[in-house]
Amino acid sequence: MCGRVPVARHLFKVAAGLDSELLGEYQVLSQVKEAYSAACSVNGPGPALHKLFHFAFSTAKLVRSQTGVGAGAQGLAGAAVDILRRQIGLEMTGKRALVIGVNKSTEMLLQHLQKESAATILFNRTLFKAEKLAHLFKAQAEPLEALPKYLQTADFVFSSTSSPQPIITVGMVKTRPPDHPLWIVDLAVPRDVEAKVGEAANVSVLDLDDLKHYLEVIQRERSVDLPLALEIVEQQALAYEQWRRSASSNGQEALRQALEEDRLMILDRFKDNFREGDRKALEAFSRSLCRQILRRLNIQSAPRK
Repeated sequence: MCGRVPVARHLFKVAAGLDSELLGEYQVLSQVKEAYSAACSVNGPGPALHKLFHFAFSTAKLVRSQTGVGAGAQGLAGAAVDILRRQIGLEMTGKRALVIGVNKSTEMLLQHLQKESAATILFNRTLFKAEKLAHLFKAQAEPLEALPKYLQTADFVFSSTSSPQPIITVGMVKTRPPDHPLWIVDLAVPRDVEAKVGEAANVSVLDLDDLKHYLEVIQRERSVDLPLALEIVEQQALAYEQWRRSASSNGQEALRQALEEDRLMILDRFKDNFREGDRKALEAFSRSLCRQILRRLNIQSAPRK
């Protein structure tokens, strides 16, 4: 098998999320597309790489549509929303959701909450960063100091900061209306939520252990379709190799023809400068020179008629 097939196979597996920590995670596909787009902007990829990446995108689409490998939550942010909406059965449309921190995790959360049509507020110590990210998802931005006020009427809270101290304390939730449930998802390490917050009336807290356990279940469910996904990758890798060989063969034939046309044109241009006997020697010399050029390019000469 050609040495290029393993390269294509690896790229297709990566694009389809088959090499991701969470099987079927499609965030890596966005990263592959971004890298390809950046390369295209500077005319980086040639025809072979263009075709290779389009095969990769097609493979990812086939794996997602024909298998269950990409079904369900995507990453910790997806698991956080999925647990509340599907496993616990909570409705998010029109509910107030607070998101604390500005980073990749909170960006993913904002995407999920926008799809759920939740009324979302993003909090951060640096308000400008919160405003910049919130604007992309039509969310409201507030400074972190305003968090205690909004906690009194929130339905959901998702916290993911790098703070060494808890962001949400017992004192912030103990004054909430006792008949208004609050669900808090703590995505941070160390934890953003004080340990005893979950003991307050009508307040429930989910942490990273809960999310990871949920993702482990999803991983097991997705792995059932892994053999089928790998078979799709293999078929696509072989299809790309067939295209590459065909394109290479066509390109080589075109080069052979062009070289032969140039050889004959140059011989015709200078034929009157040589005697008949010298012309035969020149013909043999030009053929030999063309064969040597093709050999250097690792292209087989056309058989003599």
